[in-house]
Amino acid sequence: MLTFSVAALGIYPTTGLSIMWLQDNVSKHFKRATMVGFTLCLGNTAGVAVGQIFTTHSAPRYIPGLTIALGLACFAFVDVLVLMAAFAWVNRKRAAKILAAEQAGTPIEPNPDLGDYDVHFKYSL
Repeated sequence: MLTFSVAALGIYPTTGLSIMWLQDNVSKHFKRATMVGFTLCLGNTAGVAVGQIFTTHSAPRYIPGLTIALGLACFAFVDVLVLMAAFAWVNRKRAAKILAAEQAGTPIEPNPDLGDYDVHFKYSL
């Protein structure tokens, strides 16, 4: 029972955090709705895979299923690290562009119509 509790602490918060992080880094309501819908659709496909990788043949230890699950979790972790690095790079690039424009005496005005393509939009890490 303790193992399940520890696993639940690592599994369930990630869904809410992923959705929140996604919504923070996407501007405009239609784009947010599409991204969240796609993310939930992709995440729910795990239910299809579970029946295929956790079979009765591998009971009671389920080594193949746990190996696949751990591999996918590691892949997701690497994806998050790559996204964070890309967001940090874009934030630095945009900050440099704003600073260069201010030093040149032609500040760039925020343009909310551009959404997350606006140079003033900052990705949250």
